Amino acid sequence: MDARGRAPHERAELLSRAKCNRRLVQGARAAYLGDEMAAARPLGNLTLKLSRQANRLPRRVTLTVTARPGTVQGARRPGGRLPPVQGWAVYAIERKPPKGEAPLEWLLLTSVPVESFAAACLVRQWYRARGEGELFFRVLKQGGQIARLRLATAQRLRNALARSLLSAWRIPPITMRGRAYPDASCKVVFELYEGQTLYTMHYHSRPPAQPPLLREMVRALAPLGGF
Repeated sequence: MDARGRAPHERAELLSRAKCNRRLVQGARAAYLGDEMAAARPLGNLTLKLSRQANRLPRRVTLTVTARPGTVQGARRPGGRLPPVQGWAVYAIERKPPKGEAPLEWLLLTSVPVESFAAACLVRQWYRARGEGELFFRVLKQGGQIARLRLATAQRLRNALARSLLSAWRIPPITMRGRAYPDASCKVVFELYEGQTLYTMHYHSRPPAQPPLLREMVRALAPLGGF
């Protein structure tokens, strides 16, 4: 609610996958988002490749994509129902699945206007990147242990969170590059002074003239976070 009350240039947009068939605010007529999306005019077809899973072989899928604006009923909470929520829905369904398989289907809800097929595909790409955000917050919560902070003032809490946010932002790409390029120089992710400081802390000796390998420095960094 606080985000919705901010100026447009200060407001964070919303993007989420729909968990249930939400009821729309459409006067006296009862209408549900899932039914309206299934009947909406298609914007285009999207072809993609599904990867192999334990119970599914890899295959190509063609999805029919639709999008429309709507206002859904607010959720019920103790003390009353929340206000209605305006936004856009992006819906995709596999019209002709292979025999014996359930069609691939998903429905995304967003505050970003989706007025074209290109915009719908862009929203899908954003949703696919959700894993990066989930990893960021997992590092922030588990590695940064922010839930254990016990500070006396809000300003001290903000200062502590700012430092933890910087760490949570840097650790995932360092980890991924360490896995992808273990034999590269550590200079690909560490500044010279960072690598030298980390080497001295871990090995209790002067850093070598030649920067160590990236995998060596990632392993030196990991124990500082509890690995």
